[in-house]
Amino acid sequence: MSKKKFKIDADIGIMTVHDVAKYLRLSEAKVYKMANEGLVPALRMGKTWRFKKELIDEWIRRETELALHVRDASKPNVTIGASLHQMKMLP
Repeated sequence: MSKKKFKIDADIGIMTVHDVAKYLRLSEAKVYKMANEGLVPALRMGKTWRFKKELIDEWIRRETELALHVRDASKPNVTIGASLHQMKMLP
């Protein structure tokens, strides 16, 4: 009996770690780490994580606005990527 792999369609709004990693262009390990640390909106279901696409999109919007605010308020040379560095999403 072979096991079939079912992919959850992001169109229904629920994403897996793999889906989120691909969407954010991060490694799956980074997504797991961020979920465990509460840095990204996620729901743990047993041993797996699930993510609501709507909440991921809202989180990205908030983080982008925060980065722009930081840049405008205090550091004119800071880019949006600075927020990702602070969150340890980028090296």
